[in-house]
Amino acid sequence: MSARKATESWWDKNVGEPVLYDTEVGEIEINRNSVESSLAH
Repeated sequence: MSARKATESWWDKNVGEPVLYDTEVGEIEINRNSVESSLAH
């Protein structure tokens, strides 16, 4: 299993819902799509 697929599976099992973080530049949402996008580079 690739690192990307392992991460997607982990997200689905352990997080599932979007997570919001308040940062200096504003609110950031981490979700399955952003994880996939980040790992695609």
